[in-house]
Amino acid sequence: MDLAAGTELGVGLMGCGNVSAQYLPNGPRLDALRLVACADVRPQARERVAAEHGLAPCTPEELLERPDVDVVLNLTPPDLHADVALRAIAAGKHVYTEKPLATSVERGRAVLDAAAAAGLLVGCAPDTFLGAGIETLRTALEGGAIGTPAIVQVRMLAPPPERWHPSPAFLYADLADGYFLKSLWLTLRLAFQSMVCAVLLAIPVALAMARTESRLSLRHRESWSTSAGVAFTSTVAAPARRSWSSSPGSTCTAR
Repeated sequence: MDLAAGTELGVGLMGCGNVSAQYLPNGPRLDALRLVACADVRPQARERVAAEHGLAPCTPEELLERPDVDVVLNLTPPDLHADVALRAIAAGKHVYTEKPLATSVERGRAVLDAAAAAGLLVGCAPDTFLGAGIETLRTALEGGAIGTPAIVQVRMLAPPPERWHPSPAFLYADLADGYFLKSLWLTLRLAFQSMVCAVLLAIPVALAMARTESRLSLRHRESWSTSAGVAFTSTVAAPARRSWSSSPGSTCTAR
């Protein structure tokens, strides 16, 4: 197909899962694209998306055979990206796939080589750090919009995917030669090493605190012994003895 300027491309959506909700509302905003059909291995999913967005529901095989589909928008799970892309290229379709392009370098290279041999184009959604927001910020910083940054504070506030994704199992699947299991093992090992380091650092601190407490206790006992040995004396005047005369009319005197 000749992709001349102003050519309108028919887009077929492959995969009606969670991420499709990010693409479907924005498709009509692009003048050069026209969403025409959607496909999914789950009949209820493709029927729902088709009804909501005015698309033609079809099976994956039917989508690849449609003459009005020029570009396949690949929104299938990551471990299927390369397979779907290769099938679309074999059917003469351009491909734009959600990240990642593939789950291994070898599979990604196979997709690019197949597209080059067929004279077709392949695109892939950029990762977050290549997105419009962060790239705009980068351009502003490099252009000196705020001068030389002195302090940078970055926060990532997001729940794990099982909090928002309806089917997150594929995110934890054993992909890319056990990448997840390797990451889990590395995390556990680092946690164990941190715990051991904390214990090793706590031992000399505890010993030092015990020695300090012992010295303070000894000084307290010595101070108490010294105070107890001081003689305190006081003089108390003896009360005056009084005698009473038994004689009538006599006065009393005190000595």
